[in-house]
Amino acid sequence: MNYEKFQKLRDASPFLSLNEAVYKYLFEEIISLNIIPGTKLNETQIAKSFGISRSPIQIAIKQLCEDGLVQKRKGKTPRVTLVKYEECKQLCEMRIGIEGEAAYHAAKRMTQNELEGLRNLVFQFEKCIKSENYSIIPVLDDQIHKAIIDACRNEYIQEAYEVIKNKVLRYRWCSLINGIETQEFVNMQNRHIGIYYALKNHLSDQARKEMIQDCKGMFHAMRYL
Repeated sequence: MNYEKFQKLRDASPFLSLNEAVYKYLFEEIISLNIIPGTKLNETQIAKSFGISRSPIQIAIKQLCEDGLVQKRKGKTPRVTLVKYEECKQLCEMRIGIEGEAAYHAAKRMTQNELEGLRNLVFQFEKCIKSENYSIIPVLDDQIHKAIIDACRNEYIQEAYEVIKNKVLRYRWCSLINGIETQEFVNMQNRHIGIYYALKNHLSDQARKEMIQDCKGMFHAMRYL
């Protein structure tokens, strides 16, 4: 564990409680694969590294277990959950259902401000590809999809997305770290543009179709796992 990095996070987010800061640090390290799948999370060692008690560590790990990013068995040290092909496949299948419907409804309900925000995200994504600044692409991709989920105005779709979003984000990072090809990023951007214009023109069926194709792109990225 990196004490300096943890302290920097606390300095940047002074209003976070200690529990929240520990959770945020561990969450970001796991999602970005700085803490690799299968790693044991020894509460005593982490507490010692950060110079704090075990209680905030225990609370953070409990939340990470609820997120599905950490597994804790009775009498065993908590471990970061593994990255698995079958899980990725199932997440893709669920995304197709959830995000396809979200795009369908967002095409009818998205405001001009929301469309402008989405356009800016898509533009930032394109700039990252052109400048070969790939390190923030997983975060931007996540923000693009979250913007559409929010715009669908369906709380049940949004709740379903909440269940899988953290795991999906980790698989986005997996693709990046394991050498996804530049052309795949370009393909992602082209799909994002297609989704944006379908939403802008209120073409619900087309928006759903474009979103489904984008979700299926996750299948192609699985070959990098």
